[in-house]
Amino acid sequence: MMFDEHGQLVYPQWDNEEQNDRKEMYQDFYSLYQIYLGRELVSAEKSILNQAIKIMLWRVYKKTFSLICQYRYDYASKKKERTQLEKFGKMDEIAKLEAQFLREYDDIPDKTLNNYSLFGTMPAIQVDYDRIIYDTYDYMDKLIGFKLTDIFYAIFHQYYQNQTSKDDNRALRLAKYIRYGTDDERDIWMLRYGLTFEDIEWANNCIDSINEQEIIFNDKYDELTDEQKKIVERFRYPDSQ
Repeated sequence: MMFDEHGQLVYPQWDNEEQNDRKEMYQDFYSLYQIYLGRELVSAEKSILNQAIKIMLWRVYKKTFSLICQYRYDYASKKKERTQLEKFGKMDEIAKLEAQFLREYDDIPDKTLNNYSLFGTMPAIQVDYDRIIYDTYDYMDKLIGFKLTDIFYAIFHQYYQNQTSKDDNRALRLAKYIRYGTDDERDIWMLRYGLTFEDIEWANNCIDSINEQEIIFNDKYDELTDEQKKIVERFRYPDSQ
């Protein structure tokens, strides 16, 4: 579902609730986590995991942090519904809309958690974008980055290792996408050295080779700005000049 016939990563369609490949994809990841945990999830855990899976997969599909926050804000504030009502001047109805349920970050697994919305019964129009930002950071740093990426990486990597034939490498590629956001080995090495995807865009051209031992730079290093050099100079040795 996540790769097309040419091996390219594709974003599943959301045509409608009955024909919804994306929803099916989310459910697959939910089921894998539940199998990993070895028990049914309580209501709060389900809500938190559903949020985390969506955010994690948005990252896999190269959605920026700001875009992910916008997705969550539009959902919580019922932006689509408010826009439709605004077309007909139904401002009174807009004022009555309550914010959509959006579970605030909590650490899981934890069977003692209660299920509640980040915005409670707040009017949809009053949803605070800054709270969305902080909550999204918590999901990405504390749950996805600290736990879920390792769990799902291990699941898909082990599945690949258990295959009799290694010709189908989709599970291995997906494992890399989940952990690193890419399956390109060169990019992965740059990420492991501490560069960001934004850094990679300009650093890639000045690197001849990169591996576990070293980074070999080329003459284009001298064309970098002082700010860029500060980021990579710690990896540059005299013999790479």
